[in-house]
Amino acid sequence: MQKHLFLLVMIVVIISCQPTEKVTLTNYIDPFIGSDETDFVSLWRSEAGLYPGAVAPHGMVQLSPETQTSKEYLQGYFYKKDTIRKFSMTEHFSGWPNGSAGKGNFMPFITEDYQNVQPSELKSYFDHSKEDAKAGYYQVELVDHDISCEFASLIRSGITNFRFSKEGQKGIHFSSFQSFKEVGSNEFKAVLRAGRSEFIKADQSIYIHFKFNDKVELKEVKNGRRSHWFVLLNDQDKIRLQFKLGISYVSFENARENLETEIPGWSLEEVAQQADQLWEYELQRIEIEGNEVDKKTFYTALYHASLLPFNATDINRQFPGYENSEPLEDGETHYIYLTPWDAFRTLHPLVNFINPKKGRDYMQSSLRFYDTYKRVPEPSVMTSVFMSSLYADALEQGIDFDVEKAYKGLKELMIEKPYFRDKEMKAYDSLGFVPFPMSYATTATLEFSHNDWSLAKIAEQVGDKDLSQKLYRRSLNYQTQLEPKSRFMRSRNPDKSWADATI
Repeated sequence: MQKHLFLLVMIVVIISCQPTEKVTLTNYIDPFIGSDETDFVSLWRSEAGLYPGAVAPHGMVQLSPETQTSKEYLQGYFYKKDTIRKFSMTEHFSGWPNGSAGKGNFMPFITEDYQNVQPSELKSYFDHSKEDAKAGYYQVELVDHDISCEFASLIRSGITNFRFSKEGQKGIHFSSFQSFKEVGSNEFKAVLRAGRSEFIKADQSIYIHFKFNDKVELKEVKNGRRSHWFVLLNDQDKIRLQFKLGISYVSFENARENLETEIPGWSLEEVAQQADQLWEYELQRIEIEGNEVDKKTFYTALYHASLLPFNATDINRQFPGYENSEPLEDGETHYIYLTPWDAFRTLHPLVNFINPKKGRDYMQSSLRFYDTYKRVPEPSVMTSVFMSSLYADALEQGIDFDVEKAYKGLKELMIEKPYFRDKEMKAYDSLGFVPFPMSYATTATLEFSHNDWSLAKIAEQVGDKDLSQKLYRRSLNYQTQLEPKSRFMRSRNPDKSWADATI
């Protein structure tokens, strides 16, 4: 009896020690979510402005299709459309109100007379049934050209794969670059102008190094004052053409090193697998319980939360603006394009909670920007100073960053004259609110109040009690917008009467 009992115990132990099958979280990511429109219409319409292209977590490279014309409000990719006009490779700002158009346009083609082809004529019909997107990977068939396109991306680099089925001159069309030059056998370098100067210097360039897997010829075509380029496949019998690219915000040399380090070979499948592993690591910070639909919704949202800001740290640890400092230490990451508006409520507190190291990198990146350009990177298109909220939340959650420097930079925006938003802040300081008809009067008043509270927390931390107490008192200005009768927040006229507006 004891012998049989011992065997039973052993069987139970062995069974209980068997490894359970691990669920791959990236299987729950659906990059098409957010690329359509919803039934809910807001001040900024009803499109989410997301894109389905190949991108790694916070990757500088995003290889994605674009369906929209330059005359349409929504730019980038829109799921309702059935025509791909071009692909683009970088600076897709996911979730922007007017879409997520990128820079560095390219389009494969087959034609007999490329010199007389207008770029707009290279567009192609596509069918969603022959389109696929995963974490770090995108694939589509261009029906009009009968070309199969595949893309995979890592943080600083990406790789393409085009299969041609028709006869004719085969190649890739490139446009929107400032320059595009040959630098060696099947290698080229190009320059793009970066955008959004609130986060990088106004004349920032993006440096790109391309490498093709076969013999090609470069042809420049002038279109008025602009140039565009055709990279032609020399051997017309070939049915496959690939190029890979590396990107840097610092130099051509860094772009090339980024490419050679991240993608030394030509296997798109291997790059896609590496991208999938990067995303799996990113998602594993949170494990949820729920049905398959819940998990798809959640992990796709977490995926979208890890697209911006961009990791602008090169392989050699240099970053845009490093000329005024040393390259980063191992383990440090420099990010560009922090987006504090709205994200201060949700995204940044989440990052500080689930990944404090990344939260610190965000804060330190903004302060490197301050060191270089002598201003906190606050976007001028918004209505307040939300970097104050980011710094205050990081401080509250125990994130280690240079609080004294952040305090100095914020005071220069919010306390010292002229203010960052001088007209609105002057009114707010004197009246206690931003009066109608100034733009977004109620919104600005409420947000200035929140900014005051945030800066008060930081002032308290650094020992500036007088300013802290003043800001805590001023943060109560939100109360000026509460209209007792309706119990809504409403704008006031300069004479303090209620305005017929709620914005």
